[in-house]
Amino acid sequence: MEENRFSIEFSENILKVHFPKNTLITPELILEVYTKELHFFQNKEMNDLWDLRTCEVPKNLNSSSMQNIVFEIKKIYSPDSKHLKTALLIETELGLGMTRMFQIIGDDLPFKIEVFRVEAQAKSWLTDSGS
Repeated sequence: MEENRFSIEFSENILKVHFPKNTLITPELILEVYTKELHFFQNKEMNDLWDLRTCEVPKNLNSSSMQNIVFEIKKIYSPDSKHLKTALLIETELGLGMTRMFQIIGDDLPFKIEVFRVEAQAKSWLTDSGS
């Protein structure tokens, strides 16, 4: 039986990634979700929101593993993709620090990453064509 590790829904031109409570956000899971998202982005302009508010951060997630995640995303990212922005929705201080580190390490990705605590602000940023 396959474990329900995440779900992806499309609403208001935003792909929203949900995780069950206490999901451990590993590099493997991040790449699995991103790979599944790719088929949604084909020839469509849309952005994504990862709701990480109830997730757990593994103790071994560090800058080196984040650099590897960015490297792997670059390898599978299509230059034709219309994916321009990813919003990361965070609740805890540890999560905020880790996602800010990922934002900095991922600065050279072909899409923008921003970190938010309030979902309405994240959605506003994702739908604003000027930012």
